[in-house]
Order: sequence, then structure tokens, then C-alpha cells
Amino acid sequence: MTSFFDEYSIVFNANKPKCLVARPANRKFSGGDDLKSFTIGGSSVEFVRLFVHLGHVISAKTDDELDIKDACCKFIGQANNVLCLF
Repeated sequence: MTSFFDEYSIVFNANKPKCLVARPANRKFSGGDDLKSFTIGGSSVEFVRLFVHLGHVISAKTDDELDIKDACCKFIGQANNVLCLF
């Protein structure tokens, strides 16, 4: 893989990418302890349980609970802003 990066002059920023592993509901997620770490372009990729992509919360539990809670909090905040103005 490193030769591909070198051949095409690709620079990899390891601070941005994350690795999210979705597991069945009956199996607990240990936070990446049982997963093999890997590197891309010489930099290791971080394992996460959730991350925000294009404003939506994506979680390893593969449900929409956190995304819906986030949207509700944003809505309540906007409603409070409108109420404060009037």
C-alpha cells in the first residue's frame, strides 16, 4: 500500500479517518481492544464507537437513537432562540 501512496504522491492525514466497527446487538463492543490496529500511509487509524458525518451521528450500535437525540437537542436550541427573540 505504501508504494501506491509513493507512486501517486498521495499524502494521508491520519487525524481525519476513523474506523467504526458495527457489531450485532448481542455482542458487546470493547472499544477496539480485540481488534487489530492498522495503518495507512504509515499512520495508525483510530477506532471509534461513533462519529459525526455530514451532520448525522453514526454509531456502532447501527441504530438512530443518538442521531435523533442530537436532532431533538438542535431543534430545542433553535426553538429557544426564536422564543428569546419574541
